[in-house]
Amino acid sequence: VVILDFWATWCSPCRMAMPVIDGWMKKEMPEGVRVFSVNVWEKTPAGAKAFILNNDYAMELLYGSNELAAEYGVKGIPYICAIDREGRIRFEEKGYSPELGDKLASWAEALLN
Repeated sequence: VVILDFWATWCSPCRMAMPVIDGWMKKEMPEGVRVFSVNVWEKTPAGAKAFILNNDYAMELLYGSNELAAEYGVKGIPYICAIDREGRIRFEEKGYSPELGDKLASWAEALLN
């Protein structure tokens, strides 16, 4: 099961979502789930790596292209999706909501069982 978080350092809602994702990963994430933060539309990609390191985030950083974002239907960020074992997007969150941590937990539970 894979969770993808499309984001950029200049995106305020993205910056609100990342500590929630990180906290869920460090405290609740079950085995069998991997989380990737896919940096897109960044003005200075090197800043993304520094942002992840400076905040001690657990997510694995990937750099995405406009084409990749388009393939996933990303029209705005943050865009967070959960992909099942067959490679299908089963859940998605467009923008940031305070319930994100609960959603991640329920998505993982549904896709692992």
